[in-house]
Amino acid sequence: MIRKLDEKNNDNLMKLVMAEPEFNLYIIGDVENFGYNQNFLELFGEFDEKNILSAVLVRYFSIYMIYAKGKFDVYGFANVIKNCDTFETLVGKTEIVSKFEKTSLEFNNSELHHFAVLKEINPSFGIDNKSIVKMASIKDIERIVNLKNSIKEFSRGSSNFKELLLNDLKAGTTHGYYIEVDNNIVSYAQTSAENSKSAMVVSVMTDERYRKKGLASACIKELCNDLIKQQKTLCLFYKNPEAGAIYRRIGFNEIGLWSMYMKRK
Repeated sequence: MIRKLDEKNNDNLMKLVMAEPEFNLYIIGDVENFGYNQNFLELFGEFDEKNILSAVLVRYFSIYMIYAKGKFDVYGFANVIKNCDTFETLVGKTEIVSKFEKTSLEFNNSELHHFAVLKEINPSFGIDNKSIVKMASIKDIERIVNLKNSIKEFSRGSSNFKELLLNDLKAGTTHGYYIEVDNNIVSYAQTSAENSKSAMVVSVMTDERYRKKGLASACIKELCNDLIKQQKTLCLFYKNPEAGAIYRRIGFNEIGLWSMYMKRK
């Protein structure tokens, strides 16, 4: 049976997602930071005949994430998604989320990413670039959005990027780091879904005119240094082999695959 979750289900939910906390940092962070009574956040769980939670679907604005241990009601969760008019993106561990390809949900081709974690920075990783890395605040949002919109690789990203960033900065669940030239942000990286144990590195981007200068690496290193000081594990996913090589030099280790499905428009 699939039903909506609330505070009464929190212990069962945490028992489920803590089986793989890195893959579930979005779910953990959403619940820790926002609870169960937000209009932008909904959680749906599947319970077995013993009333044990075996799978969870999370809606955060228009982004949906699925996690399950063992078999789960794929078609039941697909119906939940179809009945929500906000759906844009479905994400999750590849072996789980790929099961939705057999349902009536209409997707574009999936994006496959490598999922990696970092507990400490490789001491031999150095940055030649001496640019100043600054921490982003709400007043920087327009410049960050301008950078994102200028980069073709990010053109298929969530249409709610600005809204999500504003919401997360206000809640303190994200930290952004950037380098600017002539008052324009030319390189940027941020965390997402920060929780008590971990954070996701996302939106790593650099203006095409300023690439191969070590700017993104400088932003990421500053980000990782700050979060590791807070004793948090850093997670990220990537599909670009060149980016993967940089992350491995920093000290990230791959632990699995992550997929993203965009709704066909």
